[in-house]
Amino acid sequence: MSVKKSTLLIGLVGIILCGSLLRVAYVHRWIIRFAIRHRTPCVLWTKKFRTNADALTMIAPLLPKNPVIIEAGAWNGVDSVNLANFWKQGHVHCFEPIPELYNTVVENIKNHNNISSYQIALADKEGEADFYVSSSESAPNSPSASSSLLAPERHLVEFPNIIFKKKINVQTTTLDRWAENNKIDHIDFIWLDTQGSELSILKNAPKILKTVKAILTEVEFIEAYKNQPLFSDVKAWMQAHGFRLAALHLGCDWYGDALFVRSAD
Repeated sequence: MSVKKSTLLIGLVGIILCGSLLRVAYVHRWIIRFAIRHRTPCVLWTKKFRTNADALTMIAPLLPKNPVIIEAGAWNGVDSVNLANFWKQGHVHCFEPIPELYNTVVENIKNHNNISSYQIALADKEGEADFYVSSSESAPNSPSASSSLLAPERHLVEFPNIIFKKKINVQTTTLDRWAENNKIDHIDFIWLDTQGSELSILKNAPKILKTVKAILTEVEFIEAYKNQPLFSDVKAWMQAHGFRLAALHLGCDWYGDALFVRSAD
């Protein structure tokens, strides 16, 4: 092959490769933008999941057929029911401190013998705490899914239609104390959706955490709630305590869900 033909061929291959890279970059442009904005390059190569069901399918091989499951932030109990249906031989322990929502949970799970519910908030201590109840401007008297033990911060800016007009007093407990009181000696899977307090729950469960195989937790990349840990803090702590980041779901440009699984010894 002549030098001229070789040069043309190399140039053509280069153009094709550049075109492919540009197409990939375009398809994943919002993830690239997300990684740059939040200085979290790991989101570029971490496996993604689209739905909660995807995450459950990912961890199913890691869990027994009858797993003990914790779900904190049950809201209306729909996810509790999904968990109970996914693992029919398992048992789901769900927590929801807001009275109105807890009543809805009880109603929605009444036909499932493998779900237990608790009107209490998992937290960093046992006792009582203020709880900031969220609602939408269009339905100010109906609690929404953004309620938290932490006061809202940038959440008020990012979602101005979500208001926090009410603060209630709720009972709290740690996961370790709850497990001890209920004679639970292990937990296989933890699902936390507590709007910024997820890491404090885990930090204050050193005993039972040693038995956990997988954790699905909401994470934020901005301070949506006052003094909350960000994704980088959660990831670093989880890695230091024997878990690796297995997959991510990015809900928008500032929050998502992270799936952690116990690292192989």
